[in-house]
Amino acid sequence: MVIFLKHIYIILLPAIIVAGCNKTIEKENDEELTSLKGTKWKLECIVDDETKTLNVIEPKDCEKCYTLIFDTDSTADGYSAANIVHLINLDPFRIQCATYIAECDCNDGNFYCGLLLLAKSYEANSNKLKLFFADKNHYLLFKRI
Repeated sequence: MVIFLKHIYIILLPAIIVAGCNKTIEKENDEELTSLKGTKWKLECIVDDETKTLNVIEPKDCEKCYTLIFDTDSTADGYSAANIVHLINLDPFRIQCATYIAECDCNDGNFYCGLLLLAKSYEANSNKLKLFFADKNHYLLFKRI
């Protein structure tokens, strides 16, 4: 079932991003980040830089959902809508979702985990963390909390 869902994410991802876009991305000047250790991040949106649009996923008012907390510069733990997420290593890039159980159709937890599993690289500065899942134009954008 998980493998099947991954294929659906890959096939439907462009359509989901384009269909769900509702804001224009604004450029920000942020300071360089020297360490991820001890930082906390919350997903702000899914970005498509080619069209300069973003998609906010549900539930968007959940404080704990879609967060990452770095315990070292290359490892983090966090949450989807209903599950635990482990970022195991940033070099080479490796993320895992603990389980897909309990994610429901009322939120985008499975979608989020699917994109995390596709992530291949990242960039970070003092206020923003980008996890690239397709190329440098498609990424999960996290805001520091």
